[in-house]
Amino acid sequence: MRVLQVVVLIVFGVIAARLAYIQLIDSKYEELARGNALRYEVQYPSRGEVFDRNGEYLVQSRECYDLMVIYREMDREGFDTTLFCQVTGLSREGLVRELANARVRPRAPRMVMNYMSKEDKLRFDECNFAGFYTVYRTARQYPRKVGGNLLGYVGEVNSEMLRRYPSYQAGEYVGISGVESAYEPELRGKKGVKISEVDTHGAIKGSYMDGRFDSLPVPGKSIVCTIDARLQLFAEELMAGKVGAAVAIEPSTGEILMMVSSPTYDPDELVGRQRGNHYMELLYNKRQPLFNRAVSGRYPPGSTFKLVQGLIGMQEGVLTPSMRYPCHEGYQVGRLKMRCHAHTSPADLRFAIATSCNAYF
Repeated sequence: MRVLQVVVLIVFGVIAARLAYIQLIDSKYEELARGNALRYEVQYPSRGEVFDRNGEYLVQSRECYDLMVIYREMDREGFDTTLFCQVTGLSREGLVRELANARVRPRAPRMVMNYMSKEDKLRFDECNFAGFYTVYRTARQYPRKVGGNLLGYVGEVNSEMLRRYPSYQAGEYVGISGVESAYEPELRGKKGVKISEVDTHGAIKGSYMDGRFDSLPVPGKSIVCTIDARLQLFAEELMAGKVGAAVAIEPSTGEILMMVSSPTYDPDELVGRQRGNHYMELLYNKRQPLFNRAVSGRYPPGSTFKLVQGLIGMQEGVLTPSMRYPCHEGYQVGRLKMRCHAHTSPADLRFAIATSCNAYF
């Protein structure tokens, strides 16, 4: 028992001596706490790209930036509002509104604007606005401008998504519909972090501990669809001005070669700072271009179901391909008659399918 007491006293003595050394002799920690702070910057990954079955781009990612501010680190006395608005293209009213929001939590980063181009970012960096910095992001672009309903779009996470995906944070982007949503885990990638030392004016002094605790982002995985981009474009041109859907399937594999919902929309309209306005226009469009008729539409099968009836008849042994049946411009049961267009009679199975004979089926 006495030995244990001695050991405990020695341990506490070592700890007390180390604390005294740090506080009284080694002042580097005191200087760091007094004159510096750490800034944690999320490093966003590039979102995975989407290719068609022939290796052509359906969806790409382009470089852009989010402009962030830490209100506490701003030089509010020397801040040139006019120059800032000229460089960024942000209106004075918009800047005032965003700074008011940032003031609520002055130590926390707040996004001032998004989708800043590489060229605007370079001009902004030359001005050295204290408290402001940029974060690398990627935005989607659609080289062939096809498959809006099929490919879907990306948008900011909402409260429901934040509950569903705890790893997301407010302001991040997620696949909302189509391929972007279905393959979100593969396309998203993994975030990294960069820790920097900043002085009391918000200027970056360098990487914290030489980047020992930094982590690089992991890009999202690219995926290859079964879609044929040229066939998709051809089908959309055929469906232009019509309301409906068209799907082409490879029977031997079940692969979807093209999927068109008409009317459709240009997927690039839902990218960039005007995406909110464009989305509302599409949402309240009476023709409902955001509605994917190929997947969610409900339509009576009509004459296409005659193929199924023919297959069932042959499978059950009540019908053979050579069996003929007369058609007198329709089929009558009692007082009811299912009409049919005039064609040669009697018809075998092949001819009945080709002419869509109501009496035969």
